[in-house]
Amino acid sequence: LTSIQFEKLKIQHIHTHFGDDACFISMIIHFLTGIPYSFTTHSYDIYLKPKMLAEKHKYAKFAVTISNYNKQYLIETFGINESKIHIVRCGVDIQLFKPINHLNTKRTNTLNIISVARLVETKGFFYLLKACHLLKQNYDFTCTIIGDGPLFDEIADNIEKLSLHNHVLLQGAKRHDEVLDALKNSDLFVLPCIKDKTGRPEGIPVSLMEAMAMGIIVISSTLAGIPELVQDAGIMAKPRDELSLFKAMEKVYKMSNKEKAKIALAQRRKIEKEFNLVKETKKLMRLFESA
Repeated sequence: LTSIQFEKLKIQHIHTHFGDDACFISMIIHFLTGIPYSFTTHSYDIYLKPKMLAEKHKYAKFAVTISNYNKQYLIETFGINESKIHIVRCGVDIQLFKPINHLNTKRTNTLNIISVARLVETKGFFYLLKACHLLKQNYDFTCTIIGDGPLFDEIADNIEKLSLHNHVLLQGAKRHDEVLDALKNSDLFVLPCIKDKTGRPEGIPVSLMEAMAMGIIVISSTLAGIPELVQDAGIMAKPRDELSLFKAMEKVYKMSNKEKAKIALAQRRKIEKEFNLVKETKKLMRLFESA
């Protein structure tokens, strides 16, 4: 598009997701036309492939990121002015998730665990399998893993090596409605995120938000921005520590329905208050209006 076309289309502001090449193009357009731009950073564009982040923030009207952890990292690593960066969460549509009533749920001796994510290193699936190996020594459980990705075959091999084939089911990718049905029949959502070999941490997985919105007890890692979601609502475990993860899972196994209901309510309220898609979208709209 030429500057004349931008004027004809009455484009007043450009916003991009991720501080990558699209953001760079927005910056160039700003230099050529004077049209202001903004952008949202997530994870890989900050930790794995940062490109001219100091310059992109400097010339942007404003910038957004999804966690306080990201904001602090950007300030400390790239010297970005704190006032330039705003927190707008990746939220979920809470209307799509009906909370489970734990008080009306029949208690059984089997703990139904679920994990939903792309099968990549940062999701920590190998530590989940190790924790399941510890859990099977004394407890009855099922663990359903939903997702696809480059580690599918290796995860399948580890399930066999740890003799977990009677406990762990690797289902591959599912439609969102199928995932919701699987969540409804689960007691516990586990996603033990880690940093990968490059040192890149996981962001704040949306699958954790969805489980919390449904009132399913969640366990995740004390890593990067995840405590901003899970702490004070769900249960935290140390990253790359199958014993810590096992103890957290064991804790949920031993919980009464009343204890589960209390945690579920706290999780739902956390999502409604801080990770609500409607509220977070309104935050972004207010930034556009003030730009």
